[in-house]
Amino acid sequence: MNGRQVIVVVITIGSREQKGLVTFRRRLAGLTKKMMSGGPPSLKRALTWYYGEQGPAYLKNASAGFYNGIDDVRPALPGIFEEVLTIPGLIFQINTLNGAISSDVEGAYPHRTSVMWVSLNHTGNRSRTRLFFERR
Repeated sequence: MNGRQVIVVVITIGSREQKGLVTFRRRLAGLTKKMMSGGPPSLKRALTWYYGEQGPAYLKNASAGFYNGIDDVRPALPGIFEEVLTIPGLIFQINTLNGAISSDVEGAYPHRTSVMWVSLNHTGNRSRTRLFFERR
């Protein structure tokens, strides 16, 4: 986010033609003035996007918890988006958990009963990073 644009990164290990992913991309495109969509890059190419730092990247990360779905965080989204739009370097991240992670046998994660988690990341030198919501 630089005051003029928001970058939304969607990453999947599945097919980019999955019904839900295609539907999401179409809805997102309907909300934008410009949308670019790239094909899956090679790992070697993708890693070069993060080159250029002379030292460690400064990053604050505040986990906002684990949730059963978007409805758990929906009431807080307007406030979160206001912060993201007004504080340079602030990143709001939603991660969905699918597949074996939900399996008691195959998934070795303590949060496997939740389907998503959210976090707030700040890449600037500002000292304020706030947590916006709690689990219901």
